[in-house]
Amino acid sequence: MTSLNKYYKLAALLPLGCTTIFGLLLAVTHEGSSYKSEWATDDGFGLTIVLTILLSAFIAFLSSTIFLNNIKSIKINLLFSFLSWILAAGVVCACVIYLEAQNFSWQTAKYGTYPGSRLVDGYIMSVAILHLGGLVVTFFHFRWSGTAAASN
Repeated sequence: MTSLNKYYKLAALLPLGCTTIFGLLLAVTHEGSSYKSEWATDDGFGLTIVLTILLSAFIAFLSSTIFLNNIKSIKINLLFSFLSWILAAGVVCACVIYLEAQNFSWQTAKYGTYPGSRLVDGYIMSVAILHLGGLVVTFFHFRWSGTAAASN
């Protein structure tokens, strides 16, 4: 039986670690906005970073379907192997990428200015791209490195 732990670490835990480290660096170095009121004294940047790290942890959890490739009938079928490897986490990543791309392009065209934070939106999109890229790269490495065929 093939150990899929190394693939899970590369596809899920490495992007989660990068997301956490980079998010903490962003939160620490963020200077905040000039908006102040009696109700809200923070611009929500730190909370957004924490929620993005939680999103990354959720994607890492969904990526645990990689371990379904320990089942021989899934491992030998390329389509089932691909779906079990990428589908759950990939759908979430694709939705996040789509929504963030929509924020960048359509909102700017519609209102003339961009009301959000491009830094935060870029960070969120890069988290999804990092996870999706990790899943795709590790899947192809798993399938074509001989690991899947050797364990049949």
